[in-house]
Amino acid sequence: MKLIKHILLIAILSLIMASCASSRVVLSNNVSIDKYKYVIFGDETTGDRELDDVVMAVQNYISSTNLEVLSSIDRLNIQECLDSILTPNIHITSEKWDGGHTYITVTFYDYNSNQRVAVVKSSGIGMTVCHDQNIALGAIKKELDKLFNIYYNIGKRTPFLVKRCELGLARSSSETRRIDPNQDRTFLVETVKPRGKYGKAYGKCFVDGKPNDSYRQECYPEIKDEEIPCAGCGEWVLIDVPGISLDVLFPIHKANDILMFGKYKGKSFAEIYKIDSQYLHWLETTDRLFRIDFDELKQLYPDIESSINKSIGEKVIDFGKYKGLRFSDIKNDTSYLEWLVSVNKISIEDFYSLTTE
Repeated sequence: MKLIKHILLIAILSLIMASCASSRVVLSNNVSIDKYKYVIFGDETTGDRELDDVVMAVQNYISSTNLEVLSSIDRLNIQECLDSILTPNIHITSEKWDGGHTYITVTFYDYNSNQRVAVVKSSGIGMTVCHDQNIALGAIKKELDKLFNIYYNIGKRTPFLVKRCELGLARSSSETRRIDPNQDRTFLVETVKPRGKYGKAYGKCFVDGKPNDSYRQECYPEIKDEEIPCAGCGEWVLIDVPGISLDVLFPIHKANDILMFGKYKGKSFAEIYKIDSQYLHWLETTDRLFRIDFDELKQLYPDIESSINKSIGEKVIDFGKYKGLRFSDIKNDTSYLEWLVSVNKISIEDFYSLTTE
């Protein structure tokens, strides 16, 4: 028994040492990030279908920030917003062997002047190539969350209720717990003051829904006002904006609305639903505040969802390096299937169905 425990400990330590991420943000001198409200994506491609999936995931992360996506052909809106548009260049490098690195660099340029505004970098190293990519994607998302934070996502409204929920914390164990205002430590942000790279936030602290400032008093005795510790770091989750419904701030996407990012950029939700309804279902899993009116789509196109009843093995892959093949054709590529699970392309149940046939 002692030998088994010793082996398990070594295995766990090896996994931790082999699975690491790094990330950083570099801002250009004299740049005011908060003036930028829009983003225009270029035709990003790496020449590698698998890496193109990573590029698409980064575009999705950028689109989930406060930046509103504009189409490059929407000349009227571009002219009106010319001084507040960013355009990103996304560069992916992946060492195609187990234990290699994946590097992601996103360079944001001012769309009008073509001057560099900010550079966001991340890298990941894991046990497999797919693991590397997933770690690097997670790191880039955290940096983007820091750079374009909740305050701007909700139109600079205050107050708003948040909870810090990094991966691995008990309060991140489920989505229900992450957004429960009456469980764990939360902050009601009442004031945000731009300062330095990320600014400072001030507000009241609650524990399990009741006022409780012991965290600040015990862990940050130098704080004499209501400054919220580490407001510019970690992963913060928006729980509530008192006085206004989140459904108003983040309205549901209707059939005729246009998707402004990802592989179907420029198409309406109705068009996408007819050709790839699974993609829309997957988009909803990436962000709880990104909602699609599936009731409307099902009424308009009642026969589309029937195809979802196919087994995972029968479904045709419409992305990446195996595009055009059925999932049953790639059941032996378990590392790729593991990556698909990690980015919510297939479920863990689908994975087991494919690999245990």
